[in-house]
Amino acid sequence: MKRLLILSFSILSAVMVYAQHGNDASSHEGRRFSAGIHVGTQGFGINAGYQLHHRWVAVLATSYAPYGYTATRTLGKNAYDIKMKEQLGNVQALIGWKPFSGVHTGRFLQRLYIQGGVAAFYKEEANATAKPKEDYQYGDIIIKKEDLGKVNAQVTWNKIAPYGGLALRGLELGGRFAFNADLGTYYLSKPQVHMTANNLLSENVSQEAAVQKNLSDYRWLPVLQVGVAYHF
Repeated sequence: MKRLLILSFSILSAVMVYAQHGNDASSHEGRRFSAGIHVGTQGFGINAGYQLHHRWVAVLATSYAPYGYTATRTLGKNAYDIKMKEQLGNVQALIGWKPFSGVHTGRFLQRLYIQGGVAAFYKEEANATAKPKEDYQYGDIIIKKEDLGKVNAQVTWNKIAPYGGLALRGLELGGRFAFNADLGTYYLSKPQVHMTANNLLSENVSQEAAVQKNLSDYRWLPVLQVGVAYHF
């Protein structure tokens, strides 16, 4: 995830410098349709845009992101191997409004939009599995880690979420190709947590309500993505 953010910021900086020294995207005027690809914190996806007016644009996009990692965490005196898997997939409809326009507005500001809209998530869940890393010793008694069992937790959200943010659209790269960038956030519903466990760890399911309460404030899902579009 960190590498993806660094890559996105690097591409964004490089293209912005190029765009400031290049020609304005005036050659795109009259070309209302665009189709492109993007990559970022939402994973990868495709998008289509339509210029409704010189200050208004409509965007339809879809993205998919499979994330996963394995780590070791210490809880109390015991170490656990934790495997995380997250899937995010959505279709979003956005409307963008250009606040700056006119001959005295810089090229950069002429391509800045305030965006708002809604997303429908066809995939939106996170799963975690925790297993003891080592055998557990209680006095003279040693319990094999296989006998301790494992704990599973699944977190889900509602399928619909509003979105708001800023976007750069139509920074000319050459010909009919242009650079786009988005920075914003989704506002998710309160997450629902479901826990299961087996063997000696089965009593941990009693912590389900506490875990859900601790996660109740994690409702903002930031978005940073960059992409290239073709205007026609």
